[in-house]
Amino acid sequence: MMNGPGSQAQIQADDVRRLCGEILDWRIRAIVESGASTADVELAMARLTGADEMLSEQPQPLDGAAAAVYDLLVGSEDFPGDGDPGDRGPS
Repeated sequence: MMNGPGSQAQIQADDVRRLCGEILDWRIRAIVESGASTADVELAMARLTGADEMLSEQPQPLDGAAAAVYDLLVGSEDFPGDGDPGDRGPS
């Protein structure tokens, strides 16, 4: 099953890579496991890039899965968990 733009179906890893670019593998897995939809990831990316600010003077706060995805994308941790190196992703 393919997700179209704005789809509410749960996102797949390939879609996360396409929408977010190069991010660590553990972040991709966390986004997929969050149950986020393509629309949630698109909203988070719009906030991250400032694209939502161009659409309105005061963007609405993110909530739910879009907020969780945003937090995963802006987090400063290179590794999941408490110092667990986990998967470092592509070098």
